[in-house]
Amino acid sequence: MQGVPEERAREHIGEDTAEILVRIAESALDSDAFRSLDDTLDKICLYVYSSLRCADVEIRVLDPDKEELVARGRIRIPEAALYGRNDPLFLSDPPVSYLRSGLRAPSIEVFLRARPFTARVGEFDTSSDRYSSMRECGIGAMYFAPIVRNGTTVGVLACYWRDEQLPDRGDRSLVATMCRLAAVAITTATIADEAARIRSELEDVYRHLEHDNKGLQVVQSAQSAMIRLLADRSARTIQQTATSLASAIGRSVMVCRADGVELAVQAAEEHLPALRAALSRRRTDGGDCTVIRMEGGRSPAAQGSLIITPALSPRDEYGQIIAAQAALVMGGHLQAQEMDSALSTFALPAVLLTLCHGLAGDPQIQETYGLLNITETTALYLAVARTPTPEAAFRLGRKHETLRSAGWRWLAACADGCDVLLLLHGDEPDRASARHFMAMSPQAARMGLSSPFIGLDQLPQALKQARAAASVAATDRGVAYHGDFGSFGNVAAALEPEQITDFVTATLGELRRYDARRGTGLVDTLRRYVAHSGQIAETATELSIHVNTLHQRIQRIEQVTGLDLHSYRDIARVTLALDMLRLAGDTSLS
Repeated sequence: MQGVPEERAREHIGEDTAEILVRIAESALDSDAFRSLDDTLDKICLYVYSSLRCADVEIRVLDPDKEELVARGRIRIPEAALYGRNDPLFLSDPPVSYLRSGLRAPSIEVFLRARPFTARVGEFDTSSDRYSSMRECGIGAMYFAPIVRNGTTVGVLACYWRDEQLPDRGDRSLVATMCRLAAVAITTATIADEAARIRSELEDVYRHLEHDNKGLQVVQSAQSAMIRLLADRSARTIQQTATSLASAIGRSVMVCRADGVELAVQAAEEHLPALRAALSRRRTDGGDCTVIRMEGGRSPAAQGSLIITPALSPRDEYGQIIAAQAALVMGGHLQAQEMDSALSTFALPAVLLTLCHGLAGDPQIQETYGLLNITETTALYLAVARTPTPEAAFRLGRKHETLRSAGWRWLAACADGCDVLLLLHGDEPDRASARHFMAMSPQAARMGLSSPFIGLDQLPQALKQARAAASVAATDRGVAYHGDFGSFGNVAAALEPEQITDFVTATLGELRRYDARRGTGLVDTLRRYVAHSGQIAETATELSIHVNTLHQRIQRIEQVTGLDLHSYRDIARVTLALDMLRLAGDTSLS
């Protein structure tokens, strides 16, 4: 399958892909402002349609209530209805004879088997009305790819072409990427729908119990707190919800993840043994405890458990209602955290890569400020960690816990070839944190950091700076800052590390060897002499030596190096070599 030219593909990456990523990311950040799933899937279809020059593109999503695949995103030719594209596809449909090997309809087969399917229309029995109509419409080839999220197939992306040339590896890779984005969009929409359903249920309960007895006042107060917490995405939501619940029902509360890790405890000291005993049992029959599964979205997997002691009585109707509401709120919050993790793993890296290479337009850049939760005046830095292979860079870019442990205020990370790009904000990253990150990251060989900048549109320039710094950093896990470049900032980007080594060796190599043999400090004397612009008196004062002694040292330096320190040309060469030596590390160029 012939794809579009490289220039056109970049154009679409700059406008369409970034827009898709931002829409997906925004939908997870605020379910109240969630944009239409159909709109997002249509955008994905449009990108595939434009990039692969398809005649027809469609995304089918499972309708769990009817057990059928329904079209939710599409870019299609007018004749598509002639070959049954508007018809629903039922998962229970049996294999049919006019398909090769007696398969089901391709979309059903791909959904059930979670494997791509490629075929030419001519390979099917054209006596079938469906496939004969496709031939009449000029459709020659088809490609179906599964949309998978957390090991579960949630939809199918179908592409149709007019010719019979099947998609090549690059085409299939692009479709696979779009399937991953579609999976995030579909899952996000499910969570948003579930959050809306939960809020609707809470409001229904509120209306029905509005005029009830004294216990209603407790429910009303708790409901109000729960609804506010449902929209709160801060790290304190779980603890705040547990505190509100314990206060409302007058009992001790513990919240834990599905793996048993405690997330929040609001309990009297004497109740802790009972709560932890119930946690170890992981059952709903918790003895003197009530154990409630916390679920998020439509996934049957529990996000964790809510444990209450003393146990709630079946007659305690209001306590049961409040506890159930709290479990829904916390389950939804844990599911949202999982979606945030997906954004950090998939969407944010793609956005950062797009911005660093200058492929995003102004509208996409403006929306990214909201996605990253920063302003246009936020001070930013870009770090580049260089690794031996693209695979090592990919793995390091996914180790978010390493970034947090280093103490950096990072916004996004992604792999770009053998480099890991890290977008940081706030104060200048201190050198101790950089060294700590390198110590925790055996894959990283060296690191460079850009100068501070304002505005995401400056990322391409920051990338050049950070890569230039990484190029001159010491090869043994060294760290260099572009702000330290001094007199050769504009030169470094054009030099390879080997060229820098050769230049320093040619200029200062003999002098460094002389110091090593004699135990002298002529390199340090030269450095201070250059720093004081050749002023003898000032240099001698700083070195605490007589000016005659300094004159003798200068003469010896000229003898050893063959340089004329009264020549502007040689002074410029020495200044450049000393800056390079300082950045690359004295031992690295021995």
